[in-house]
Amino acid sequence: MDQFAIYLPLDMVPRFSRRSPVAVIAEPRHANVVVCYIPQPCVMKNFRLHEDRVANVKASLEVAAMQWKRAEGHPNIHRLLGLCGNYPVPSVVTPYIERSLLEYLLTTQANNVVMFATLQSVATALGYLHDQNPPILHSNVKASNILVDRSGKALLTDIGIHNAVMQSDADSSIRWRAREIVLSVGPSPPTKAADCWSMGMTILEVVSRQRPFAQFPNDAQVIMALYQGHFPLLPPGLDGHLEGLLSSCWKPPLQRLSIQTIAKYLRLLSERARE
Repeated sequence: MDQFAIYLPLDMVPRFSRRSPVAVIAEPRHANVVVCYIPQPCVMKNFRLHEDRVANVKASLEVAAMQWKRAEGHPNIHRLLGLCGNYPVPSVVTPYIERSLLEYLLTTQANNVVMFATLQSVATALGYLHDQNPPILHSNVKASNILVDRSGKALLTDIGIHNAVMQSDADSSIRWRAREIVLSVGPSPPTKAADCWSMGMTILEVVSRQRPFAQFPNDAQVIMALYQGHFPLLPPGLDGHLEGLLSSCWKPPLQRLSIQTIAKYLRLLSERARE
């Protein structure tokens, strides 16, 4: 794919009208996320970076965007409309989806059948990424990167973008990142096994309605816990099958479950919840 094919045409660059003003919907450490109109409602993620990192991040973003475009054949992968602009690095533009996974589960009061079935669809989408040749790695699986549209379909978003922009472990996703990634000396590339660890943390996040390692108020404590070989506290009374799934997601990389096996576990949990 030509790298220019991932950029929005200049005539689609958002023009903010009085009737449709821009609304900031999130401000993570490294970006601000706004709703804009081109003309349909879209989300634009604008990155805040140090000047000395701009050139490398621009190239990495273009590669991640091409990978994301390559993955759009799966129904549970969110669409990337394209990159936009060039200062300091391109912004990422996607269709606007109102609800994250946690918002969907809370507002609809979804039962365990729906919860596990929805997580299974996400795991299946991640498996689709991993099955590509070469594999596509997400690098930032967590509940806030899972959207749910009006029909109730889950959409995995932000494919590869986090790793392209952050390029370090000192970020807001420490709680979801694999132990070997967090504790590595120097840059550590994403892997399938690391995505599977993050999927386990996401399952825990959804089931408990709390971020992983909720017992620790700051990320430095999380890093120390990982260094000491500790894992997040599990909710009391957890189903034994679910507990086994989570512990298997957090084994050493070569012993960790594949995403395909995680999806099978989630289907089993959904079926058990239906009984």
